[in-house]
Amino acid sequence: MFDTKLKELRKELGLKQTEIALVLGISQDIVSKIENNRRVLTSYEIYKLSQTYDVPIEFFFEKFNLTKYREVSFRATEELKDSDRKKIPKLKQIGNKFYDIEEVLKRSADTILRKYDVKDIDIEVIRNIALEERKIFGFNDQEPISNLFELLTSYSIKILSPILEFNIHGIFLSLSADRHLIIINKDNSPAIRNFTLAHEYGHYLFHREKSFNQVSKNLENPDLLRHKEKIANIFAIEFLMPIRSFDNLKISDETISLYMHNYKVSRQALIYRLANIGIINYDEKEYYLNEFMPIEALKKLRIDSPEVKWFENASKIKRKTSADRERRKKMNVADLLSDKYKTAVIEAYEGGLITYSKVADYLFLKEKELEKIVEKKEVAYEI
Repeated sequence: MFDTKLKELRKELGLKQTEIALVLGISQDIVSKIENNRRVLTSYEIYKLSQTYDVPIEFFFEKFNLTKYREVSFRATEELKDSDRKKIPKLKQIGNKFYDIEEVLKRSADTILRKYDVKDIDIEVIRNIALEERKIFGFNDQEPISNLFELLTSYSIKILSPILEFNIHGIFLSLSADRHLIIINKDNSPAIRNFTLAHEYGHYLFHREKSFNQVSKNLENPDLLRHKEKIANIFAIEFLMPIRSFDNLKISDETISLYMHNYKVSRQALIYRLANIGIINYDEKEYYLNEFMPIEALKKLRIDSPEVKWFENASKIKRKTSADRERRKKMNVADLLSDKYKTAVIEAYEGGLITYSKVADYLFLKEKELEKIVEKKEVAYEI
């Protein structure tokens, strides 16, 4: 039974035998023996597979529709393409390891424990929560939030940035009742990533029940959003672009460009915001959404903008061959591990809390790969 079950799991998730071997701490040869009914899975290995790939233990002992289960477990990922869907288990595995290493070091997990019970779309209530969050983080109701990614990760919020399909902005995953993961699409512009991060943080504050998983698309057009998405979107808007930030704003191509740059928001997010609060009229909205060229405006102002650099780089990527673009989409797990995470792994090892083989496990490396890095005298957190 275990032979067919392990192969079924591996095929469903699009994994290689070497990847299963790395998770279980065994050789590829042993995985092959299990799949050929020459060795059985141990109880620990079944537990490890269950936890890592989010499948119930019952799957290994009875008839179980794994595809149907995964569609329910990741009901929000129905909008994902297969290439992205297959990345979810690996992203969840990384997220869980983030929490595991903090438990090893006896550190608190997420240090933001606030949770707001907002079921109705009440703009005033959500606005006040957003302003309170800004105040807690040390920002008044006018200034831009400088670096949201660093801010949230400093509070141990788990954030990963793989390359996903272009129309996917972000994903919020509840790994368990007290473990949560924010995924931001690295393939989007800095402004879209920043808005998406604020949006997913809204989900964290409002919707982090165990069963909630959400894919975020079309965030910049509020007319296309569903209920919980609207709540998170209103929060992101009020959090990043509070009303008082528009005090004395005189509308022009230059001021729009400068606001986008300073507040790290996209043209669409800003223009919808200005239209909704009555600062610009319909004709101005149409102009800024369809004719205005913010990148060109930023270039004229000679501003060193990450947004400009991203668009210039994106145009180069578009000119590459389809094979080059496909290689770029392949997820390199090591690239997703933050310096903070890698440093924590080394700290745990140096403190005698984990073994050398565990270091390799946490860094998603084979021991031989880790040995080569050590031989080159490279520190692990520079991998």
